[in-house]
Amino acid sequence: MTKLMTHIVAGYPNMKKCKSVAKLMAESGVDFIEIQIPFSDPVADGPTIMGANQKALASGVKVKDCFQLMKELNSEIETPLLFMSYFNILHSFK
Repeated sequence: MTKLMTHIVAGYPNMKKCKSVAKLMAESGVDFIEIQIPFSDPVADGPTIMGANQKALASGVKVKDCFQLMKELNSEIETPLLFMSYFNILHSFK
């Protein structure tokens, strides 16, 4: 069976809009939602995702904000949520 996973960058274009887009994805019937923790140099992700990461970071999004977004969404939707990140972010997280 084929499944559909969508992807958003936490905090892009802002946290409120990001949350509403994730809820819309869930309402639309996607099977999984991947939430990317913004990273300063996601070159391999391509220019669109790289730009979203840069804008999220420029607006001050921190790892703790991403966890808060995940917590809020998890209590409001039933669609499984996944984090996408880079090792160095998680390795240095305090």
